[in-house]
Amino acid sequence: IQQFGTGVNVATSTNIKVKIHDATIINNTNGVSIQPGGGVANVAIERSRMDSNNGLGVLGNGAFGGTTFLSVADSSASLNGIHGIVGRSGSGYALVTVSRSNIVGNAQFGILADGSTGSSKTEMVVGNSLITDNFGGAAQALGNASLFSNLNNEILFFGPAAFQSFPLR
Repeated sequence: IQQFGTGVNVATSTNIKVKIHDATIINNTNGVSIQPGGGVANVAIERSRMDSNNGLGVLGNGAFGGTTFLSVADSSASLNGIHGIVGRSGSGYALVTVSRSNIVGNAQFGILADGSTGSSKTEMVVGNSLITDNFGGAAQALGNASLFSNLNNEILFFGPAAFQSFPLR
């Protein structure tokens, strides 16, 4: 899937389950965007590439009132123009888990947990993943967001703000 505004856009007001498996989502404005306007979006991404997009690689967004449960496993969110993987809340909740994935060479943060708007919470859990060479740093948590690690990630720091990022291990 390439050269679209958003490669895969899940924007719904009802409950939905989506599985993205063995996909290559490259050269779009954003790779994958999960933004329920109500209801619950359960999304699993496995063995897929969300690379070289102009904006975000993957966005799990509860900002429009819905709840987002997003799991990314055995995948890559690398070389994107902004962040690799973002969990964002607003008026809805977002839980994003990342495991056994590569988040490499993004223009800003590899992982961003953004709870800076609204009253709901963003929670992200990262485990057994490689996060390196992201210009803004490995990871950052903003506002009402929590960023957790399984303490088995490989983090290599590159970029001017690398040591100002949220401490993942």
